Amino acid sequence: MADTIIARRNGGTRAAKRRRPRLGVHGILTPRDIWLALLSSKLQPLPQDILDWGRSELVEHYRKLDAESRAALPSVDTINNILTAARALDRRGVIPLDCDFDALEAGAITGKLQAWVLEGYSAETVATYWRRFRWAVLEFQRLWPRRWSKRTDETAAVRIPKRHRGRKPREMGEDRMVALLSQLLNDGEWRAAAALMVARASGRRIGAIAGHRPGLHLDAPPLTAADFTRDTNGRLLVRWRAEVAKGGGYGRGDEVQVAPRELAVVYRWLTRYHPNPLGPTYPLIWDADDPAVAASYDSLTSALSAAWQRAFGEPKPRGVAWHAVIRTTVTTIAEEEGVVPAAVHTGREVETVERHYFVPRPAHQEEAVAVLDSRRRSVRQRRAVQ
Repeated sequence: MADTIIARRNGGTRAAKRRRPRLGVHGILTPRDIWLALLSSKLQPLPQDILDWGRSELVEHYRKLDAESRAALPSVDTINNILTAARALDRRGVIPLDCDFDALEAGAITGKLQAWVLEGYSAETVATYWRRFRWAVLEFQRLWPRRWSKRTDETAAVRIPKRHRGRKPREMGEDRMVALLSQLLNDGEWRAAAALMVARASGRRIGAIAGHRPGLHLDAPPLTAADFTRDTNGRLLVRWRAEVAKGGGYGRGDEVQVAPRELAVVYRWLTRYHPNPLGPTYPLIWDADDPAVAASYDSLTSALSAAWQRAFGEPKPRGVAWHAVIRTTVTTIAEEEGVVPAAVHTGREVETVERHYFVPRPAHQEEAVAVLDSRRRSVRQRRAVQ
């Protein structure tokens, strides 16, 4: 008894040293948990092995749903992009699916991302994969705060590889589009020629025009002959339906565009010489094997690349395809009338046009120099007279 009293006065007997648990952390959290939590906020019920799915399995899953259910879900592309990023980061060992999230270190991840790029992989793609994981982490923190608890987020400090310096969005250019269109027609590639004409006139995405891919246009076809009508003044109008627009039109609904002359020409040409055998409510630019679907993205882009080689005697530059056509249309309108008409005509926000589609041309610099020279020459002349 005396020994016990003395021990208490001295602070008691010290317990064996043990590792203190981190306060508020409920078990091990893995990147797999984080990815699945993000996916579960998009798809319910969540397929058990979805992280192993490719596009074909995902498309089949969407096909089994009714149209109303699909309308409430993100697009196949959105989910497939998440799955692609998760698998790519896992394969490279940047973010292993089953590692302990709390053991990740920003410095190690930064180094692995940079090494990936130095091996020749696109810096833009690597950065995109990483941003998707960061999105998943932030969504987990927001949607599962108790499970996240007081964890330290090492991934917030990761530095992603920079894009190539001086790299700017590419446009196709008005003269090149004319030459390319002529080559496509000479090659007998009427589908790719028509897609180029519609994209050049309308400034719309290839996925709204044609460009079928698995999982795209599940519930509605892209542009059809039935989307064209005339108003009381006889003008040809085209309705760009929100259901096949990117992001479902982002809440803007269907958009009606006054058809430029080139769009009216290609509409008359297609409906007269290449009408869809299934009728006007099916794709205007249809697939040769299955008129119920639009001409595929791969076939249209392949024809474009082959025509480029023949027209210009060199391979088509990387990054110059359908978006490069849109950039030319946007820039041509903007340099004459400003970015607002360019945005309205092509169905985009003004900020989006300014940031991603307007491409400065050498002529713009020459015009600026001419204005400066003229203005300052007149000032010098006035001072000389005084």
